[in-house]
Amino acid sequence: MDHVKATTNYYIYDDNYSFSPETGSSQSSGVPCNLDGIMDFTRSYSPVVYSLVFVLALVGNILVLCVLMRYRTSQTGGTCSFSLTDTFLLHLAVSDLLLALTLPLFAVQWAHQWVFGMAACKISGALFSLNRYSGILFLACISFDRYLAIVHAISTGWKRNTCHAQIACTLIWTVCLGLSGVDITFRQVVKVEVGRSGDHQGLLVCQTVFPHSSVQWQVGMPLVNLVLGFGLPLLVMLYCYIRIFRSLCNASRRQKRKSRL
Repeated sequence: MDHVKATTNYYIYDDNYSFSPETGSSQSSGVPCNLDGIMDFTRSYSPVVYSLVFVLALVGNILVLCVLMRYRTSQTGGTCSFSLTDTFLLHLAVSDLLLALTLPLFAVQWAHQWVFGMAACKISGALFSLNRYSGILFLACISFDRYLAIVHAISTGWKRNTCHAQIACTLIWTVCLGLSGVDITFRQVVKVEVGRSGDHQGLLVCQTVFPHSSVQWQVGMPLVNLVLGFGLPLLVMLYCYIRIFRSLCNASRRQKRKSRL
């Protein structure tokens, strides 16, 4: 199997766990503490968690797709017969299913090691990143749709149209596919040394590996994850749901005043 070994020439980037290229062991750079216990815990329980999430995600999202498809067959109006929320839910379910397909591979990795080759590593990493960005962006779109439907139900001049949702979904998929290309480029099967002092063993893992010379990637990708994968969608959802909450509270007060008249 093709793989690279963790050396000082690479910076290994991973959202969940990092291996120190300087020592080749499972501890974070700059941290003097021995984190082998964390690695042992991860290898013991991660396969169970990944497997459980895989089953729940597979069953849950297939049920969502079945409900949406059954609803669509009962409607007329062509390709734009879905409501806006249903359109975003459809794309969110597809995104989650793509992520679910990668979970058994990572379960095997933590139970044993990565045995699926370089191509599967790059594809599974790309699908993982695809869901990381698209999932939260579709949730932000759902909250924005609810904001338009409740807060601006009458006053908005922009008509809520399902075809607009299709355009938004296409744009989201395009941006997220572009970002997942980073994993296609930099994902590697890396051999790292794990285990307690004096008892290190080689372990093949699928990780994102940036050359140390590529400082822009080392700094840029965590920043993109923070802004696009968390910060910006969070601000959109907070704004929309706060406005929705205030609008519902005002409507409730008006109803109470009317009932007293």
